[in-house]
Amino acid sequence: MSKNLSKHKIVVKTRECIVQAIYQIFMEDTIVSDLIDQFRAEVNEKKIDYQFMKKRLDNFEENKVDFTVLIENENSNEQLQVIDKSILAYALVEKNINEIPKEVVIDECIRLAKKFSNEKAYKYVNAKADILYDL
Repeated sequence: MSKNLSKHKIVVKTRECIVQAIYQIFMEDTIVSDLIDQFRAEVNEKKIDYQFMKKRLDNFEENKVDFTVLIENENSNEQLQVIDKSILAYALVEKNINEIPKEVVIDECIRLAKKFSNEKAYKYVNAKADILYDL
């Protein structure tokens, strides 16, 4: 049983790092390979699934323009924080890769919003991630 919990912790930490990396790409337009190198230098190899992370960041990099348009069109009347935009972009990446059920992706986006954004953002992220996932 502890192996399952250990694997779960790795996936959770990896998703947090993915959102942080997407945030950094939005803020500084950093190259994915540089981000992976940065995280490898800062986070123990045993705590992150770098293959999982790279696959998602590559998908984000390939679709960044389309994802940004979708997010901005869905949020055209609202001021969106970059961290919330990053979480929504992560939802679109997971939708695109299609390895994780929608419900898990939405739950994870809510958890990420609670961890990284303001105290009410999770409600907004919940609603918007659900809508974006169905587009």
